[in-house]
This record gives sequence, structure tokens and C-alpha cells, in this order.
Amino acid sequence: MNCRTLTRLLPQDLRFHSLGADGFHHPIRFVFVTEQLRRGILDERELIRTSLPATRAVLQEEIFARYDPAARSRAFQAILRRFSPRPRAR
Repeated sequence: MNCRTLTRLLPQDLRFHSLGADGFHHPIRFVFVTEQLRRGILDERELIRTSLPATRAVLQEEIFARYDPAARSRAFQAILRRFSPRPRAR
């Protein structure tokens, strides 16, 4: 009986992560993160997680924990609120 293991392949060109020399995917650190960019980063992380064996996924998650796109998105939204024009009182 021929037994094959199925592994999910990642796209060659990830948009928000780069493959390091250690074999793990490291996040590209964006200063300004929009809501759409945040969703894209989190979707790509999920794709990476599901493609890895469980032991490597745990180590990969530790790398992901160093950069929180949600915190960057909140900070960017705060900047936009601070500098957005406010309606003038009549």
C-alpha cells in the first residue's frame, strides 16, 4: 500500500512575510497598517500556520507574536482621528 503525506504548499511570493535563513517566516514590519492590510497579514499568517507541522507551527507562532498588526492598525487609526479635519461649528 502506498502511503503519502499531504502537505499544503505556500505561494512562492508571500506579500507580508519573508522566509528567513532559519526556515521560518518573519513578518515584514509595517509602520502604518490599514484595516485591509491587517486582515491580509492575519490571513497570510493563517495560511502559513496551516501549512506547517504542529511542532514548527508553535515556533512560528512565537515569531508572529513579536509583531502585532492589530496594534499597528489601532495606532494608525488613532493618528488618522487626531489629524482628520473636524467639522466647524456654525
